[in-house]
This record gives sequence, C-alpha cells and structure tokens, in this order.
Amino acid sequence: MKTHPLVAPHFHLCLQSGSDEILRQMRRRYSRQGFIDRCERISSALDRPGFSTDIIIGFPGETDADFESTCELAQKIGFFKMHLFPYSPREGTPAASLKDPVPAPVKLQRRKILEQIEQENLQKYQQHLLGINEHILVESKSVKRSGWVEGTSSRGIRVMLPGMIEAVRRKMIPVKITGVYQGMLEAEPLPYQETDELILLPAKQRMPLALISL
Repeated sequence: MKTHPLVAPHFHLCLQSGSDEILRQMRRRYSRQGFIDRCERISSALDRPGFSTDIIIGFPGETDADFESTCELAQKIGFFKMHLFPYSPREGTPAASLKDPVPAPVKLQRRKILEQIEQENLQKYQQHLLGINEHILVESKSVKRSGWVEGTSSRGIRVMLPGMIEAVRRKMIPVKITGVYQGMLEAEPLPYQETDELILLPAKQRMPLALISL
C-alpha cells in the first residue's frame, strides 16, 4: 500500500459508532478495537494519513456511555472530517423495531459535541501538516483571498495557494504547506513541469481500495 501509485494517504472509514454494543445492534462485522488496529496499521505504513468517517447519532438504545465511547474514538483516530447522521427509522429494516429511541433534542446535542471534536481534530491535523510537501488538485477560485485558488490535497484536506484559476484549474500542483489562514491550510507552489502532473488511469484499470491488503 505504501508504494502503490494509486493509493493516496486519505482514508474514509465508516465507523458508525465507537461502542461495541451499538455496533452489535447495527450488525456490523467489526469491533471498536479492530477499527483502532486498522487505523494504526495505516498510520504506521503511511506518512501522516488523513482519516474521515461516517457516524450515526442516536441509534436506538445509544446511552451516554455509548456516545462517550464514540467521542473518545473520534478523538483518538483524529477524524478531520465526520459525516454526522442523526438516526431515523426506516420501515422494513431490523432497526425500525428496536426500542429505546433517543429523543431528538439529545441527538441534536450529541451532534454539536461531535462537530466540536471534528473542528478540534481538523485544527490539530492542519498543524501536523505544516512544512510538508503535498500535491493539490486545484478546483476553484478562493472565496477567502483574491488572486488565490483552492483545491484538495492528496490527504483529502482543503488547501489554498496563490494563482489564477484559468492557468491551474484541474491541475495537480506540487506545493509546500506553509500555514493556516481563516481555517484553511495555505501553501506555496513548488516548481513543476506539465509532465509532472498526475495522470489518472481509466476507471477500469484503477485498483479498488478495498482490494488492497492492509
């Protein structure tokens, strides 16, 4: 995985819950510790990989202790982006018949707590990336600075750099991460040639990430 040219150091791993009991109720085929072990293996194989995830808030029967387990795991892994979904029953699914629904106000409060953890994780991860060289796929003009553009790094995090969008849109630009500006990483472009740009293979030739042994 470390040397494969099509593997970027960004991993979106669906946690759903950090509680073994809730994972069992969800019929997930992994455990809290197994999830941690997998993330640690990735971190040991790659340089400062980025992690994002999905979390379901307020699954039936989720106690304060269950939720705290999710918060602790989110902080431990350091997810810089979390897609947060308050649970809602869907007719015909096994979960729809479960008892002990979590009240809507509790779901809302738990979402706010996770959003705060997400922001803290993002800030820590941004600081962890200062000074490294990266590749940025430029996507749009910056909404924060005139004469700057924005894009996504190979680690899945947003970055801004000086440039005119007409010249660099949809190009993979090598940069050095230099700081944080209004909540977003900023970078300076490094010398490159057109032939240095990343060339993506046709979809049929790409290796699905799920097939790469970790």
